Amino acid sequence: MEIDIPYRVTSCSVLLEQEFTKARGISFPDETVVFTMTALAREMIAYTARGGPEGTTWDHKAETFFTALLQICADLAAFPSDVWRPKVKDKSLQKAISFTETTLDQPITIKEVAAAANVSERTLLRRYAEELGMTWSQSLRRLRIIKAIEILSQDDSQVIQVAGAVGYSSLSAFNRAFREITRYTPTEFRKAHSCKPQT
Repeated sequence: MEIDIPYRVTSCSVLLEQEFTKARGISFPDETVVFTMTALAREMIAYTARGGPEGTTWDHKAETFFTALLQICADLAAFPSDVWRPKVKDKSLQKAISFTETTLDQPITIKEVAAAANVSERTLLRRYAEELGMTWSQSLRRLRIIKAIEILSQDDSQVIQVAGAVGYSSLSAFNRAFREITRYTPTEFRKAHSCKPQT
């Protein structure tokens, strides 16, 4: 699996022996999956950084903690995320996606995107279908929802403001598109995944 992260991030990993999960009856998918972390899971993983260097002997409390963390992650992994940024090799598609990402808050047309990519509309639409297996409008919707997720996770803006910031003039259309891709409404997503404490 190849993952493209276009922004600077801080990451933390928890690596456990397979026997640890098996002994506790916790199972994960055989293949690699991507899932959206809840605020609780993120805080628990951040907490593991206090554990010390590799080889540290863990006490009973740590065992209970990691068992709980694993169960939470296993439950989340059962519902993989469909939120992924379109990654392409074609240079015109790269230009089209980059241009689209910089104009998400504005009404945008395929004609404008094709001009920015220096190809005809027909050629661009064909390349979206061939390389991404989706239409331009499907890609646009995906990019808008990814941006909305970023805002909802880090910002206190009202949902209607987030909708406008990613190019939706209709709150109902935004809610529908958001749910189709994430399985959450924007409000549900923020409650479950926000980096900020809920008041």
